[in-house]
Amino acid sequence: MLRLLARGTAPRAVALSLGVSPVTVRNHIQTAMERLGAHSRLEAVMLASRIGVI
Repeated sequence: MLRLLARGTAPRAVALSLGVSPVTVRNHIQTAMERLGAHSRLEAVMLASRIGVI
């Protein structure tokens, strides 16, 4: 999911491409942000990239 966000894909488009609801995408992004200690989606993408997750 973070890979798609890193490419600039909108959360709604991420939901459509993965076949899940936008709420599910939001929840997964929120969980990833919490685990990474990020305060924004951009920061989550940057941190995930830095540690090699994406």
